[in-house]
Amino acid sequence: MNWFQDMALHRKLTVIVLLTTIFAMLMASIGIVHYQGIAAREFMVREMETTAEIVGRNSAVALRFQVVKDGQSILESLAPKKHVVRACLLRPDGELFAEYSVFRAVPPPKPGALVDGHHFTSEHLMVARRIVHDGDTLGFVHLTSDLAFLRDQRRRTIATTALVLMGATGLALVLSYLGLRAVSRPIRRLVETAKEISKSGDYSVRAPKYGEDDLGRLTEGFNRMLAQIQERDAELKRTGDELQKRLTELALEKEQLTQSRQREGELVEKLSRSERLESLGLLAGGVAHDLNNILGPMVAYPELVLELLPDSEKRIRHMIRQINDSGRKASGVIRNLLTMGRRGSYELEVVQLNEVIHSFHDSPEFSEMQRNYENVNLRLELAADLWPIQASVSHMNQVVMNLIINAFEAIGRENGEVVVRTERAGVNEAIDGYQTIEVGLYTKLTIRDAGCGIEPDRLNRIFEPFFTGKKMGRSGSGLGLAVVYGVVQDFDGVIDVTSVPGKGTCFEIYFPPLLEALTAAVEPDAGVFGSERILVVDDVAEQREMASELLETMGYETFTAENGTRAIEFLRANDVDLIVLDMIMEEGFDGLDTYREILSFKPGQKCVIASGFSENERVREARNLGAGAYVSKPYTRAVIGKAVRDELDRRA
Repeated sequence: MNWFQDMALHRKLTVIVLLTTIFAMLMASIGIVHYQGIAAREFMVREMETTAEIVGRNSAVALRFQVVKDGQSILESLAPKKHVVRACLLRPDGELFAEYSVFRAVPPPKPGALVDGHHFTSEHLMVARRIVHDGDTLGFVHLTSDLAFLRDQRRRTIATTALVLMGATGLALVLSYLGLRAVSRPIRRLVETAKEISKSGDYSVRAPKYGEDDLGRLTEGFNRMLAQIQERDAELKRTGDELQKRLTELALEKEQLTQSRQREGELVEKLSRSERLESLGLLAGGVAHDLNNILGPMVAYPELVLELLPDSEKRIRHMIRQINDSGRKASGVIRNLLTMGRRGSYELEVVQLNEVIHSFHDSPEFSEMQRNYENVNLRLELAADLWPIQASVSHMNQVVMNLIINAFEAIGRENGEVVVRTERAGVNEAIDGYQTIEVGLYTKLTIRDAGCGIEPDRLNRIFEPFFTGKKMGRSGSGLGLAVVYGVVQDFDGVIDVTSVPGKGTCFEIYFPPLLEALTAAVEPDAGVFGSERILVVDDVAEQREMASELLETMGYETFTAENGTRAIEFLRANDVDLIVLDMIMEEGFDGLDTYREILSFKPGQKCVIASGFSENERVREARNLGAGAYVSKPYTRAVIGKAVRDELDRRA
């Protein structure tokens, strides 16, 4: 029955109606055929009984008078009745009186059949009728008929019924197809609509309504269901869109959180590295400050001793010069420590990086290095329109020199090239490198080599003092990159370093440009000698003694004080023209506190600040109060003399 289950609805209905119609008509046809057979038998019996009665009445005289010839004539009158195949007149005792027979094969009637009535055999109908005249039984008439009439009637009935059945079936098929198609059309359209919606997913499609009957109400209910589904689908879609939007936002937040965590980790690493370098710088700066106080006499006294020694003492003069040279070299190392610790003294000026690079390129130091590394070539790519920066020429020279020397040594005896490039740089998005390069305009210095490179685990420590891959005592002190880092930080620059082991290293330094460069006016030198009264305030006895000696050799009258309190006590009772003031003294009462207290009772008191540390906020505040030049320790007689003379000559 799968074929029936898979049929379309209107075909199922057509098959059901057609089979029902055929079955009903078939049952009716069988009834009609059966009824027609019974009616034909009854008709044939009545007709034969009537014929027998007529023959009996006509044969009564012949039987009474025993006229066989008349009886035979009466029987032969039945010849037109083709279905009568035998007719007999019998005496009362059953003896044959007269006979008419079409087929001799028809058997004569049996004596037991001589009673009024009829009976059928498989081939014949036999009718017997008693012949009675005036109350006397004269004999019997016996008629035999074949069943051709019945068979003919049955054939005609069956044929007619079959034709009617076939016609009715065809008509029922057409009418049911047309009628049921109209009935099944709403259902078919419902099915088609459902298929279309299932295929397209568009719940705005509606099934057409064809009437107000049950199917119309079914269609209306189906459309209402579609409307509800459409509304819920729209709600689900809105919810899905909101969920997708939220998921996208969550994914973005997750990505941002991941980036933030990664950024936080990088910042923590950079902060840790910066704090480590700052701590090392503070340590180095503290050591350098103490060494400055110790080296002060070693730098200043040899000049005085050489002036006092006669020219004949050549051996002693040679040893003094050696002491002087060693002191100056030690001062250079200490300046590097101060620079690395960001405690050096800077005289800021407009600096052209290209000029600094050319200056080092033309220096004897570079020529000596070029001879040691003959296979290494230096290529300069310097921008002609480079912005100047605000820095110190001498310290920028250290940066350029240290980086180029490191690049040459990284290549070594192999063939290679060092590229030095300057350019204007604009950063549109922050760059997360060794340090973070923020958005802005920069003057950029790039030094790239094709040397051995730096291992990743060593890259984060290259700016630490004394952390070096070189052999100590042969290639340097291990302070070169520490100095570079300190100088760059002091001039508000940032550094990015990239390196691939075996392929080379690239240093990129970004300085804020000085877009409006102003050249400071240089006042003429008025000499360093004088006769004014000067108070030297320093907590280190050697420094006080050395400063006094230097100033007295230039004609000044000097006084000393070991701290700020002593200086204030002296100045309350005495007047001086100038104070040479140390900034770092007793805790809680340094040079700034001392100068501020002095100004409270001696307004306009001139002062020169001398210290081993860089010009910090307290130094700048003292200068804002009226203090003059800032001199970095250890200093020579010429340096301190010029600073004192300039301040004394400066108008109040």
